[in-house]
Amino acid sequence: MGAYDLYAIDLINGEWSPPKQLTDTPAVMEYLPSYSPDGKHIAYSCGLPGSHRLGDLALFVMLAKGEQATMQKGLDGMEGGAGSFKVVGRQLITSPGGVLEPTWSRDGQTIAFSRNFIWKRGHQVDVRLVSTSADKLHADKSKELKQFFGFPHYSPAFSPQADLLAFVMSKGEAWDIWILPKPYESSEAIRLTKHPANDVNPAWSPDGKRIAFASNRDGNYNIYVIEVAKEILVAGGQK
Repeated sequence: MGAYDLYAIDLINGEWSPPKQLTDTPAVMEYLPSYSPDGKHIAYSCGLPGSHRLGDLALFVMLAKGEQATMQKGLDGMEGGAGSFKVVGRQLITSPGGVLEPTWSRDGQTIAFSRNFIWKRGHQVDVRLVSTSADKLHADKSKELKQFFGFPHYSPAFSPQADLLAFVMSKGEAWDIWILPKPYESSEAIRLTKHPANDVNPAWSPDGKRIAFASNRDGNYNIYVIEVAKEILVAGGQK
């Protein structure tokens, strides 16, 4: 399988520009990019050499305009033996099972991500938080949402206008959209949707007042939009 690289396109006067390649790292896979609120940085999931076998995916942050690739020593047992490979940006954290779906808090100081892992009940997914100033942490050093331990939750999405974190969680029923105000590690989540079907993949509107999500309420997955109650916005500090 070939490597994945990051590309960007610009919308100029209503027209999309040709794709611009941001990374060119044959031994490394970069995907699931997320822009910082100021548009100056990109967080992305990074598959380092050997990660396709070990199941470890790292979280990197790079300059949005692209930056010089640096060399890193190869991992023991990586395909083809130890060596060197190019990476772009700075590594924040590595997690067994993967760092997926990174999303930035509105102040740009925190990134939430989904993590896959195996525990006594089998395969599990959860949401964790890491500071953007972190340096090669292990997932165990990231902040977890302990109040939801035992309930699978994933697909975090920070509001661009308030201190609110939307995510998907199941408490033994279908998947629903929940919203968590700051402090995320200890506050009580507010259930936004409650439906026998699955509501997944939340995405905030630019004004932070609505959430679009995918749902199979009509049999197939379609896009729906829901208004976020004013009291929830106020809880997140939005006027």
